[in-house]
Amino acid sequence: IPKIDTAGAFAFDFIQKKEFWVAVITFYFNDMIGCAGTLIAVTRKAGIVDAQGRIPKGRTNMAFLVDSVGTIIGSCLGTSTVTTYVESASGIVDGGRTGVVALVVGIWFALAVPFAPVISQIPDLGKFSPRPFRLRF
Repeated sequence: IPKIDTAGAFAFDFIQKKEFWVAVITFYFNDMIGCAGTLIAVTRKAGIVDAQGRIPKGRTNMAFLVDSVGTIIGSCLGTSTVTTYVESASGIVDGGRTGVVALVVGIWFALAVPFAPVISQIPDLGKFSPRPFRLRF
């Protein structure tokens, strides 16, 4: 399998083509609608909405800004789209509402990165527990 390095591989010669702008607009709406749906669901679960069920304006703007900056930085680094996920609601249910939980999880992931090459050397049969065999009659 050839290794393709996409981090920092910028090319601007296709920016005037129609296909480029179709892709940009498609990804823009995909990210915006996904982020909006996630924000609505998560803020309702966290109880941040006002009496009319609306998210306070300053918080909405900041959430969209963080999502867009994460998407831009992630794409410049050659990764898949970095965006908000509705799985954040599970953290809110368990009490994480301020972002400290996300920081702690991020730190643990960063600490786990050096161990990835070692763990990748373990065969799949050694990483996962076998399922018990059931007889069905």
